[in-house]
Amino acid sequence: MIESAIEAAARAQVLRAAFHTVEEHSRGAKALAAAMGVQHKTLLNKVNPNQTSHHLSLQETLRLMQVTKDTRVMDALAEVLGGQFICSPDVGQGDPKLMQDLAEMTMRFGELMREVANDIADTEISNSELARIEKEADQLRSALHRLLVDLRSMNLRQRKCEGLEVL
Repeated sequence: MIESAIEAAARAQVLRAAFHTVEEHSRGAKALAAAMGVQHKTLLNKVNPNQTSHHLSLQETLRLMQVTKDTRVMDALAEVLGGQFICSPDVGQGDPKLMQDLAEMTMRFGELMREVANDIADTEISNSELARIEKEADQLRSALHRLLVDLRSMNLRQRKCEGLEVL
């Protein structure tokens, strides 16, 4: 089967992200390979954009991202699929701050709506305007995520207190 130019470009974009993740790892490619449990040269071959006989497996790709804490491969995959990868904020297991979460989410929603309203006033959306809108939307998603985590935590505590089975 002949690969289309679009498919080839998408594959190259994801492979470049893996290559840069390995090449720019703070402890070096050798230490990264050891942490992943693969041979150094094998890892280099698997992320080499000019190498066609070696490929990262799904498990190796996941391990690469887990070890490096680098999301460039995930970012590239999401972009190729027309989406965007957003890391969920690290929400602690402390007491929920529901009112604070609600206020934050409401504020972020207002900021998003204000940005959209300002940017569509001239009936055009520039690259910089779109980037600002996407940033505001990401901040709203993060605020909503924090609220949902706290609500789930509250629900879980309540079910435990009532002696209900926790799913």
